[in-house]
Amino acid sequence: MAPGFVDIHTHYDAQLYFEPTASPSSWHGVTTVITGNCGFSLFPARPDDVSWLCDMLSRVEGMAPATLAAGVGFTGGGMNDFAAGIDGQIGVNVGLQVGHSALRRFVLGDDAGTRTATAAETEAMQDLLRAALDEGAVGFSSSQLDMHVDQHGNPVPSNLAAADELVALASVFADRAHGVIEFISRSNLEGHDDADRALMLAMCAASGKPMNVNPIVNLPMMGDGWKRGLEFVDEARAAGHRVHPQSQLQQMQVFFALHDTFLFDEMAEFREVLTAGDRREAMLRDPAVRDRLRAALAHTEGRALVFTWDAVKVARADEHPEWVGLTVVELGRCARRRSLRRVPRRLARRAAPHHVHARRLARRPLAGDDRRGRASPPRASRGAATPAHTSRATAGWSTRPGC
Repeated sequence: MAPGFVDIHTHYDAQLYFEPTASPSSWHGVTTVITGNCGFSLFPARPDDVSWLCDMLSRVEGMAPATLAAGVGFTGGGMNDFAAGIDGQIGVNVGLQVGHSALRRFVLGDDAGTRTATAAETEAMQDLLRAALDEGAVGFSSSQLDMHVDQHGNPVPSNLAAADELVALASVFADRAHGVIEFISRSNLEGHDDADRALMLAMCAASGKPMNVNPIVNLPMMGDGWKRGLEFVDEARAAGHRVHPQSQLQQMQVFFALHDTFLFDEMAEFREVLTAGDRREAMLRDPAVRDRLRAALAHTEGRALVFTWDAVKVARADEHPEWVGLTVVELGRCARRRSLRRVPRRLARRAAPHHVHARRLARRPLAGDDRRGRASPPRASRGAATPAHTSRATAGWSTRPGC
């Protein structure tokens, strides 16, 4: 198929090392994928940091850490080193972006997730970015969403970057003919506050390059944030900047597993438990912990993702196929227990893998829906048929008889 669709927002950085077709995007006519979005590339990397970057990617994007550890053969280095591992081995075209979190990790080490960078450290990141662009990287990406945390529950490195650091990195593109910036502001879902708007305009001015802004999504708890986001795009374009918001072609659907999804990370109570590693199971058995989790879910003010358990269905249950299609509430009724009380208990037990499918996270149509507020060209860039952020790994639900 030529030229096919170009999926400008993917996280296939690790997958391409062990799955050359970039499925499922290629199933829908995508022939070119752009990786390294949201600041999460696997290069540049020191050899000892590759596993850390893979674990961060697995946490933020809901991938199985063991799969990435087994499948990613990259052992560190720059853009050319990373590209060498997939060159001639994949069935799609790929454009590699340089992730901000990888740059910070390379330069600041363990401090990348705890503090801002010094002037000298920012210059070192600029040099790394220049080197990657010289080797053929197509752009730079960053994000500052508070719900993005690493495998230890700490902010991802890009969240600690000051505005001056982001503008300095954007300025690397000023003397280049090509390049693009992908960015998610901290207040993106609310439509970008004044500080974030000033930051993005400064990055555009410093770079002189297009900026892809993610995402335009109509979430019930965010009111008209998507409209304010589009208004900012209009204002930026009127000022001469090329800002392109991304939207999607389908209603939001997410496959997730509680033990490794990022969907609950905006709640500190869940973040503390789900990133506790070997202590997680013991914590989930504690009635006091479960009470705190229930209370956190009930408090929806300021949350981006809000749904009820009757909207969550089992999408995969290898040992209990009769569970597929049941909601969590229905499973709870089968067990004659409150559904929310049963979820952490089942999660706490080691058993066969099962998947949970959250449907209708947004009860109202999204911005790209014909029924309300279409985000029309040239302002909106639409992604492929599958969401960029998809939590699809396996969950530790207990093996219990079906209903």
